[in-house]
Amino acid sequence: MNRLFDSLEPAWRSPHYVSIDEDALLFVATDIADADFCIPAWRDEVFPEGDDDIFVEFIGVQHAIQFCFIDEATGQKFDAEYPRGSGKVWRGSYAMTACLKRALDEGVPILDPGFLGALTIEQVRKLFEPVNTPIPLLEERLACLSSVGWKLCLGKYKSFSQLFSASKFLLFNNGEGIVDQLLNDFWAYQDAHMWRGEHQLQFAKRAQLLPMIYHGRALASNGALPLIVDPEHFGPVCDYVVPNALRKLGVLRYVPSLHQKILEGKTLPQWSDEEIEIRALTARAVKLLLDEVNIHRRKGGKEPILIPHLDSYLWSNGRQESEFLHHKTYTIAY
Repeated sequence: MNRLFDSLEPAWRSPHYVSIDEDALLFVATDIADADFCIPAWRDEVFPEGDDDIFVEFIGVQHAIQFCFIDEATGQKFDAEYPRGSGKVWRGSYAMTACLKRALDEGVPILDPGFLGALTIEQVRKLFEPVNTPIPLLEERLACLSSVGWKLCLGKYKSFSQLFSASKFLLFNNGEGIVDQLLNDFWAYQDAHMWRGEHQLQFAKRAQLLPMIYHGRALASNGALPLIVDPEHFGPVCDYVVPNALRKLGVLRYVPSLHQKILEGKTLPQWSDEEIEIRALTARAVKLLLDEVNIHRRKGGKEPILIPHLDSYLWSNGRQESEFLHHKTYTIAY
């Protein structure tokens, strides 16, 4: 795995609110081992079409604000129209991505670090013009976009493409990999917590998701984009959707009090023990599930899968889940 995954171990030693049902995990691993796992190519119309630096810069900006799309007052997801005037409405993460693509189509220089660094709240509000439900945490998104702009203007790398290239397309490389440098150099990508005042937990959701999305496009680019060299080191993506998929499958179990809070739509405070346990036990469950799935695949003569394969499978299932509401936390981490 990677050092970030290992950092989460203290949070799953003696959990109070979340547990892993090992029998269910083994059953699920057997059940899905022969599934047709795939890694998305991210060619939806809300993404740039070319397999080039524009795509890399676009997802670099996109993932700096890839968090929290549910309006706290209404419980509805942010929605946006794209293309403009088409009547086609996107929701959640795809709505945010659609807004960036809409701006790019209309000549707004959203990939220019200088433009990002000088953004105003009025410009950001216009950028994320909704159909009905506004995007939450608007000021926080402005802060993230501005920080990315200033870092690219003043830092050692002037673009995300340059960062990827300088990292030799390695996720981890003695502090010089893609994930390493996103976490070290870009405030907008940080996602860590000091647990019990003793252990730093490194979830790094977006810092790992950015190269994961890139890798999916690179795999489908016929060599136009270099592949991530060490994809076996991708760690689990700890967000809202994946734990919900694991709960649907019976792999994750929540104590009744936590289940009731989620059922009632109550917000779990960021860095509360409940929220931390959901994310930490999600990471552990995904890793255990990956290992068990690959045991079955090897026995059946099939190629083992990686975290990006399993993440896509779980994310697709969790996104379609309507029986279980996912937890709500207002955070810029995920």
